[in-house]
Amino acid sequence: MKNYSKRINNLRNRRMDTTFKKAILSDSFSQTNYNESIKYVLESMEPVKAEYTKNTCSACERVQNAIKQKLDNSGYSVEFKYQGSVPLNTHIKLYSDMDQLVITNRYESLERPQIPQYPYSGNPTDDLLRIRNIIVSTISEKIPSIEIDNSGAKSISLSGGTLNRNIDVIPANWYRSNKYVETNDQDYMRIQILDKNKKNRITNFPFMFIWWINHKDSKVNGNLKKLIRFIKTLRADFNEENKEQIGISSYDIFLIII
Repeated sequence: MKNYSKRINNLRNRRMDTTFKKAILSDSFSQTNYNESIKYVLESMEPVKAEYTKNTCSACERVQNAIKQKLDNSGYSVEFKYQGSVPLNTHIKLYSDMDQLVITNRYESLERPQIPQYPYSGNPTDDLLRIRNIIVSTISEKIPSIEIDNSGAKSISLSGGTLNRNIDVIPANWYRSNKYVETNDQDYMRIQILDKNKKNRITNFPFMFIWWINHKDSKVNGNLKKLIRFIKTLRADFNEENKEQIGISSYDIFLIII
């Protein structure tokens, strides 16, 4: 039998405002006529309050402001986008992790049969490696309180200091798909992410993925995202109870649900 008192406590901890020492929960949680299992299910489906999601974006903007000028001055003009659970509003922690894309405008890849009007003479992989090195050195200099883990193949993990959350910074370039050329819809633009260990780039489509989840969710009155949050909560509590990491990523959960 599941210990729902412990699971509710886990849920409170994930939604604990460390400034006010108070769990930010929905009104349904205070209903005395619900037993613990019902409270757990209902609360796990609730979105994180918007002001805390905004705080996560503000933490990312601190990182953006620290690195943008240095990258621009080094000839690597970039723009910033988000991917993952936070822009989808399927995150379950008050101080949620964030995937911060740093996308260079120096060049873009083209899906065949597109032909570049002005072929790029540089090395795209080397450029992304250089951008990654600039990000690491600049953050070390400008925000020394932040802990930097540069060991990941695809992202630079930032934590500590006043961030109160993990931010994964991901160097990438634009990949112009044929569908984007046909529609001029930004959601069809893809990206290529650097794998620093393999010295290659991986094509991904985070914006179309976000659109698709939002589209499916709108068809079922917001219940798709509720289900995603619930399953992510179950995964988090399984990991807590068993002291191990279940081998299902958030992306896997999205694919299972849709």
